[in-house]
Amino acid sequence: MKTKWGDLTIKHQYLSRIMFTPLLEGEILGHLPSGKNNYEIKKSWKSGKLTLVKHGLRQYEKDFAKQALVLAVRNKLKAPISGALALVAKVWFHSFRRDVDTILFCDLLQKSGLIKNDRMIRLKVIDGVHMDAKNPRVEFCLYGMEEEA
Repeated sequence: MKTKWGDLTIKHQYLSRIMFTPLLEGEILGHLPSGKNNYEIKKSWKSGKLTLVKHGLRQYEKDFAKQALVLAVRNKLKAPISGALALVAKVWFHSFRRDVDTILFCDLLQKSGLIKNDRMIRLKVIDGVHMDAKNPRVEFCLYGMEEEA
């Protein structure tokens, strides 16, 4: 299958029997923060209990939600995408100091209502990590996965 993303020919015994159907293609602007490195444990001054505090994620979550809404309207999505999915993503960071972490991206796809459950993403492919200091972003395509008879 040829798409903007190139040829999705996969030479794995199991995956060669899977048919990939493009469902959603889009771009999310902004620097993708790492989900695991942006949490800090703090003691609440009210209750004295330890809580997890997200740093740097809240603004990205808000921006992601706005852009996801535009994607949903543009692609005429009436309900969240469900079923077995494959995610192909190209990531542009503002510097090469970061590891690629798509866990947060998948969580936000679910939280924004584009997909029903991020556990249904069975295959994640990072199709390149690039540097663009002025315009960090994630370009992605979600494919439906169906086993051929």
